[in-house]
Amino acid sequence: MNTDNPSFDRMRPHSLVYATLLACLALGGCSPGTPPTGPYAKWLKRNESVLGVKQEGPFTILEVEWRSHIGGSLAPLPHSSQRVLWHDREVVRSARDIERWTGIDRVVLLADVATEYSHEPHIIYERAGGPVAERLEVGQTGLQGEAGYGHGYPIDPHTRYLPKSMSGGGFLLDARTLKLRELPDGVRRNATPTIGALAGLSPDGKSVAYADARDSPSVLIVIDQDGQQREPLPVPVGKPAADRERDLSPYSPLLRWFAADYRWEKNAAGRWDIRPAVRHAAVAQPVEELFLDAQAGYRTCFASGNTACASGWRRPAESEAQAIFDWSPAFAYVPEKPVQAFGGNVTALWFRNATFASGYQLLSTAPPAALAAELARRLAARGIPFVRSEQCLQKNGRANCTALVKDKFAWQGQLGAYIDSTIGYIEPGTTLFVTPTAILGIAGNDKGGSYLQTVARYGSAGPVYRNE
Repeated sequence: MNTDNPSFDRMRPHSLVYATLLACLALGGCSPGTPPTGPYAKWLKRNESVLGVKQEGPFTILEVEWRSHIGGSLAPLPHSSQRVLWHDREVVRSARDIERWTGIDRVVLLADVATEYSHEPHIIYERAGGPVAERLEVGQTGLQGEAGYGHGYPIDPHTRYLPKSMSGGGFLLDARTLKLRELPDGVRRNATPTIGALAGLSPDGKSVAYADARDSPSVLIVIDQDGQQREPLPVPVGKPAADRERDLSPYSPLLRWFAADYRWEKNAAGRWDIRPAVRHAAVAQPVEELFLDAQAGYRTCFASGNTACASGWRRPAESEAQAIFDWSPAFAYVPEKPVQAFGGNVTALWFRNATFASGYQLLSTAPPAALAAELARRLAARGIPFVRSEQCLQKNGRANCTALVKDKFAWQGQLGAYIDSTIGYIEPGTTLFVTPTAILGIAGNDKGGSYLQTVARYGSAGPVYRNE
């Protein structure tokens, strides 16, 4: 290279600057930035500026913006985070979604604080004359939240509920102690309902009542702090009433409904269980009532350990359940004495998932055609409208129940499309009954009897799409 060429000398500074600029862009930006100014300059880096300031007691929250080149962009891109100061000290360098806990007599901030790889929930407060930023140890499963409730759900002025995102249960955060208490996990299995939405706490706080859904509960279960659980208590499907004046969070209607309709009591083993606040009169055929009128029928339960439930039922041993079902359902019950329903002997009941809610399933000795005929006769005798799946079939083999359902039931919601898709996939020989409170399925088994299944269950106003 001819370094004596005067043109080289003229070009060299510009070429070096250009090459340096390209290298900086490739590496994410090398600008020395603009020195910070203003009253908060000492807490800012070069190229950072303050977009907003909020004072919460002794804590100052800065909304900080900075710009950097990302991915080789020619123009610097803006980024922002929140910074927390306490008097003349920096407490948190980078956080987001900072919220003050209102309604309590001290200043407590809740925030998602930036860590090396993510953001983690923290509480920020004063202790012994100084600031504390404390991480909430919530494990690796993550927390469930929604708009406006990123830091838990207030269940009373001093307590927030932080539900886990997968297993149910969660944590309670107490504003008086600023301690986090982990609740026992809820029930989560493939064939049984997930039951893990906080509905209530026992008088001593050592047992938890969970529901399967926040907005339309269909079953409750009590689980002790040590993980021991009672048998599930199925309930009529309802929608706990909201009250804008009193509700602290979307969990308030469920908690208020549970407190009004259920009572805590100790069982024979000295452990907490629950029962309905109102004891309804016993019905002559409690098993049949489950399938004729689910709203009335589910006032009766079959949990053998609960004094509020029907007597004469027990949990089968695992070997016995295997012989009956060829598998072992989590919540199965067999009669201690012969019980008849819809013209056949009841071999067993078991409780499992259903659409819109959970429900009981019946194993009967009656053949499918006989059971279907008897169910139709009982529904007609009670004046309960119903639609059978074969009524919906068209000449091309496709199902269209929408018009029939609209004609039979005065629901505000639409169920026709769901029924049509369900009927389109049922196995040959299966019959569906659509009633005002449930969709029932009847199919044969390899022992010559039948399954009477609760395919879907809902309140008298029709199905509710649920928020679990």
